[in-house]
Amino acid sequence: IFDLVREGYEMLQKKKRAGPISYAVKSLLAILGFDLGVELSGRERAMIETLIDMRSRLRKERRFDLADEIRTRLKDLGVIIEDRKEGSVWRVS
Repeated sequence: IFDLVREGYEMLQKKKRAGPISYAVKSLLAILGFDLGVELSGRERAMIETLIDMRSRLRKERRFDLADEIRTRLKDLGVIIEDRKEGSVWRVS
């Protein structure tokens, strides 16, 4: 098991696809409490960016009810938005 975890973790660190090995390693590490982060596809990132852009426009138009709804729905999906003076940034929790 140790060798499998070590080999799989090395593949994950190098961003290589390891198929079942990487899935097994991710699962084992998650059970042990290690967070490897969430990998999003380009399409998923683009969709989140689009929603955040829409939210920013709504805030500028002072339509806070809709902007807050977008923020809440993204939060329900695990996307955390932080508003800063240079703009909004986001991360997946």
